[in-house]
Amino acid sequence: MGCVYGAISYLPSTHYTTSAMMLAGERYTATAASTQNLLFQLASLIMPIIVGRAIDLTGSYSFVWYIFLGCSVIAAVFCLFVKNDRQP
Repeated sequence: MGCVYGAISYLPSTHYTTSAMMLAGERYTATAASTQNLLFQLASLIMPIIVGRAIDLTGSYSFVWYIFLGCSVIAAVFCLFVKNDRQP
């Protein structure tokens, strides 16, 4: 199971990067890819700290799902700021 998870765990990042580059257009392709990578790498550093503190403070893992929901909302807000060169 670990081999399967390891093989597919980075697939969403690749799809998000490709989508971000397509939405950004040719002029901002590199900026979109590097910004997306920055956010993913930053999340990998910050999320364990936040999740660990939440578990320590509440004594329960259930609050972590609300943190994941908040992160999803923040990601959706970031997606709203993506501009496309082809759109008026």
